[in-house]
Amino acid sequence: LNVERTRVTDLEEELNDIKEQAEHATSGYAALEAQNNALQEDLKLHMTKSKQEVARYRKQCDTLTTKNAHVEEELRKEFAEQLQDILAERQERFAAEKDAGIAELKADYDDKIDAYRDHIERAGHEVEVLRAQVKAATHERSELLSRAEEA
Repeated sequence: LNVERTRVTDLEEELNDIKEQAEHATSGYAALEAQNNALQEDLKLHMTKSKQEVARYRKQCDTLTTKNAHVEEELRKEFAEQLQDILAERQERFAAEKDAGIAELKADYDDKIDAYRDHIERAGHEVEVLRAQVKAATHERSELLSRAEEA
């Protein structure tokens, strides 16, 4: 009977050890489960924050894209205005150079006309001198012929 009692005592001690291990495992499991729940809550919080950050970054990206498009449009307008200014300046310079060229050609033409007029006047004067000489020679001839007939 003693042997059986010892054996029952040993079994009870073993059972108590197993119960303690079970309680310890159960409390460890509960702690792990609590840790897991806390981690899942942290994960949800981080996911929510991440989604908010992504939404904020997308909004900033959209804002920057809009600003970039606006800046590009303004730069295009400014560039077009600068090109218009350059074109207008070049057209004015071309017109001034054209007018100066035309004025120079006109001055050359006027100089040539004046030279031709001077030449014509000199030729006219020379013709008048020659006519006077011809008239004088004709008059002298007539006188000579008249004297020759008288003589």
